[in-house]
Amino acid sequence: MTLPAPTADAIRAAVARYVADPRNALADRTLTFLFRTYPQNTDKTRVLLKVATLNALYSTQIYDVITVAMHIVASSIDTRLGSGDLGVVDLIARVTFRARIRTNYSFATKYCSWHRPDIFPICDDYVRKRLVAYKKAHRFARFSADALTDYPEFVKVLKAFQEAFKLQDIPLRDVDKFLWLEGKAASGA
Repeated sequence: MTLPAPTADAIRAAVARYVADPRNALADRTLTFLFRTYPQNTDKTRVLLKVATLNALYSTQIYDVITVAMHIVASSIDTRLGSGDLGVVDLIARVTFRARIRTNYSFATKYCSWHRPDIFPICDDYVRKRLVAYKKAHRFARFSADALTDYPEFVKVLKAFQEAFKLQDIPLRDVDKFLWLEGKAASGA
């Protein structure tokens, strides 16, 4: 079966399904409250609260939330978040745990997105797999699956997706939700 082209109506319907789920709605209201209440990333306690809550509600598999929170505070990210510097995702993602660097890419995209959803789309396995499926079905852009782990490249591909299917007026957060739901359904989760 061919993967149908995404439409604005399909995205709106997916977003309606997403927000109709009480678990999703509660999680997103909680995160909205936290990130609006504590927009800065200079206080370890407040950043830890955001990191731990995001990790728990979005299943980002951060096993040492304290180290991640301290890393974010030490990285002085607020100016870069404010200016929409996509490189801040990689800065947040690369954390040293016990002398080893771990890349928490999906977490970093989510953390940035909760600060600036207009600039920083969320990338995770479901979204990446769905973008690859749309590429195969509709050839909307040229990229490898591995290229989607480079955040500026991921954003470029996502914008090409929006342009190819005439979805530029759809907010990035809604495109995120659509791709996540579609990817999750396709994986059988």
